[in-house]
Amino acid sequence: MIEKPQVDKLIEYVKTRGKSGERTIKILGKNFRFLSAFNTELGEQILSDVVSMHSEVSDIIITKGETPELRAKINVLGEIINKWSDKINGYYEALKRVDESK
Repeated sequence: MIEKPQVDKLIEYVKTRGKSGERTIKILGKNFRFLSAFNTELGEQILSDVVSMHSEVSDIIITKGETPELRAKINVLGEIINKWSDKINGYYEALKRVDESK
């Protein structure tokens, strides 16, 4: 279960980004593996950078329009978010298994 304070923190950050933040939260809010990873100390530290990059590219798309290059950047950032989220979640799952085996 995602703790509300972490999700609130993400939402508050993204709100500061205006329309691009709304776009980012719509995309990331549907991604359970991202939310699970972001709810960890490591995940928050790592993923907040890529969330910022995603919002910045979204800002450019909103103000200047979408180009194939910008669409590619958004897609790559989405892939990075998914891969890093999976790795962070895998790390914490492995830690949990180690703790349970003690």
